Amino acid sequence: MVERKLIDYQTHLHRICPLLAFKFAMVFGAHHMYSSYHQMMSNIEQKQDFSMLGPMHSILSGLKGLWCNVAYEGAKTLRECCGAAGFSAYSNFGNVIDILSSFVTLEGDSVVMYLQTARSLLKGGRRVLTQDKPLNKMIEYIADLKVLMEQKGNFKCLAKSLDEFRNEKFVLEILKWNALIRIGKNL
Repeated sequence: MVERKLIDYQTHLHRICPLLAFKFAMVFGAHHMYSSYHQMMSNIEQKQDFSMLGPMHSILSGLKGLWCNVAYEGAKTLRECCGAAGFSAYSNFGNVIDILSSFVTLEGDSVVMYLQTARSLLKGGRRVLTQDKPLNKMIEYIADLKVLMEQKGNFKCLAKSLDEFRNEKFVLEILKWNALIRIGKNL
């Protein structure tokens, strides 16, 4: 008898595929952050330019909290999907979950990490609205907060069809406006 793979069960598919998609997003995000980190270090060493340091800290704080929580909750989900085998010592899920659980609080509780990122974004939003100072390139999208505030909540989705949501640039634009709406509500 051939054992069915977990991914062949439709209910498991709905639990595992979002974890896989998030993993891909984490990998691409990590590559982008490594590139940004190397650019920041180059700027510091060559030009004594520390302008990327604050935004890098803020963004990495939020990503650390998010990625650690998703990894921890994802390992628990995968263990549950494996049924009784997931609780077996041979599966090693117990050790993996123990290790991941420490990362959720190591170097600061994830909630604290999220708050650091939120404070930084709100500070950038206030700077845009009150001081008209330029923002670091890493968070320059917050400058569009002025446009949002001028529309006074009359912002409508620009999608003409469902197919537009398959366009990566369109989805990123919607995510940007979603973030700006949330920042604007908290100012």
